[in-house]
Amino acid sequence: MIVNRVNPGCVLLAFSGLLLWEAVGAGPQHDHGDPPAAQHLNDHGDPSLAEHMLLPIFDILDCTGQGFLEAGEVDEHFPNLFGYHDIDRDRRLTLTEFQHKTDKQKQLLDERLFRQMDRDRDNFVSTREYRDTLIDIIQSVDADGDGETTMAELVAESETATLPEAAGGAKAAGDD
Repeated sequence: MIVNRVNPGCVLLAFSGLLLWEAVGAGPQHDHGDPPAAQHLNDHGDPSLAEHMLLPIFDILDCTGQGFLEAGEVDEHFPNLFGYHDIDRDRRLTLTEFQHKTDKQKQLLDERLFRQMDRDRDNFVSTREYRDTLIDIIQSVDADGDGETTMAELVAESETATLPEAAGGAKAAGDD
């Protein structure tokens, strides 16, 4: 199920979550069909990249408290999630912007995640690349294929370490 409306409570919770995320130093219509064969974000064998990206924002994306994520929830929160990193507001991220709130311990994971999101290898992550990566991760972690990614599936995925390859991707709202 893809949600196209904005829930005001979710927006407030997303904003509050980002403020909390920053305070603790943690760092931020789609139809892809079936998630592609998994390996793209995991070509170094690190099982924590999906967890690294989704865990800090799981509760923000799941603002209704249902205990699962759907790919459509990305669109509800995308401006805040992307905007958290996009310091100069040019609608593309540099590695420096992506790491601006990350502690030294997590910078290596951030760099690897950034390189994987940068699908066209231009050293920038566009809104489309960021959004598609989030959606691909949510879909690939959905082990039972029910369209809902639970925290249990995210934890299980981090133990098996498989994530999607770059796909053609859907157009993000307002992406050029």
